Amino acid sequence: MGVPYMNDVPNSSIRSFLRLIFRWKGSLWKLIWRELLVWLVVYGILNIVYRLSLDDKQKIRFENICASIFLSQDHVSLTFLLGFFVTQTIDRWSVLFINLGFCDTFALNVVAYLQGTDLKARIARRSIIRYLSLAQVLVYRDISTVVRRRFPTLEAVRFAGFCNKNELKIFENVNCAGRKYWVPIKWAMMTTIEARKEGYIDSDFAVQDIIKVQQNTSLLELNVF
Repeated sequence: MGVPYMNDVPNSSIRSFLRLIFRWKGSLWKLIWRELLVWLVVYGILNIVYRLSLDDKQKIRFENICASIFLSQDHVSLTFLLGFFVTQTIDRWSVLFINLGFCDTFALNVVAYLQGTDLKARIARRSIIRYLSLAQVLVYRDISTVVRRRFPTLEAVRFAGFCNKNELKIFENVNCAGRKYWVPIKWAMMTTIEARKEGYIDSDFAVQDIIKVQQNTSLLELNVF
């Protein structure tokens, strides 16, 4: 997960900028400090050898080698390679962000199509949204260390209110060779169909739209994983 710095950027000053640059948590320094340390050590050794150990002829030879290496960079476009790398990195990030399933989308669809003010209708709406949120939590536990620390076990997920004791027992008893992200999605679809049978959803087209949103949410989450 990213570390937000938005509160520091608007109040920018020389002091806050320097504090932002040298912040360790979530910084570039924390990511590349090993490579940077190796590069500084090698550069320091070469600099000391060049200035203190080489004679004039050896310095000229060393300078010629450095010049030839510098000229050879024209054969490989460093700008092109860096641009390609940055493009691939941004594209990968944008695809992951687009594939994230947001609960607001399917929550609005459920509220719009599944009507009714009695207790059973409210429970059906809450159950569908809760099941889809449960599927999201199960996915994010496997791809995010922050979510894994927040929900280290399935019991922690249950205590947070995403499922009850009986649902957790059913989920654990499901025999599946792979991940079981699809189980809450199936529960949400079954609840939708049951609401249609009881008349809380007006048409089959509304059921189709709700199930389509549920399927898209499941596919997006699997793409993120």
